[in-house]
Amino acid sequence: MEGSQSVKRSSTISESDVTQLTSELPRVARSMSADYGETADGARMSKFSGYIKRRSFRRRPSKRLVIPEKNYGHDSATYEAIRQRVLQERAVTNAIEALHERWNMLMFRYEDCTTLNEERKKRRLMKLNVKRQMELITIVTLFLVACLPIVVVMFIACR
Repeated sequence: MEGSQSVKRSSTISESDVTQLTSELPRVARSMSADYGETADGARMSKFSGYIKRRSFRRRPSKRLVIPEKNYGHDSATYEAIRQRVLQERAVTNAIEALHERWNMLMFRYEDCTTLNEERKKRRLMKLNVKRQMELITIVTLFLVACLPIVVVMFIACR
């Protein structure tokens, strides 16, 4: 029994040691606990506490730390020199010419397809018009064939 009591005595920590250990948390532990939604005293906040945790904050530059803005894209003379040097290379000019030829070919095909589609639409409309005309002629002839004898009989009967 005495051996077990001595073990208890050696494993117990005093209250002052506990407060000292909990009050002096390292910075990493504090930042990690803030990331994981724990409070400073170590109690875990509820996952559904009713607010949204911000994990990143946008920093606004203060007036004291005025950083000069970098002006990119305003050195037009240097850019023009680079442009001229690049355009003078034979590989670049060959690539530009090849792309230009491909563009011309694509535009020719596009125009050819659009004219073909327009011609198809015109032919379809012409066929539809011819079909309607034939239907109209057929209806008129059937009407005349059916009604002409009746009109002739009525004309003879009325005389």
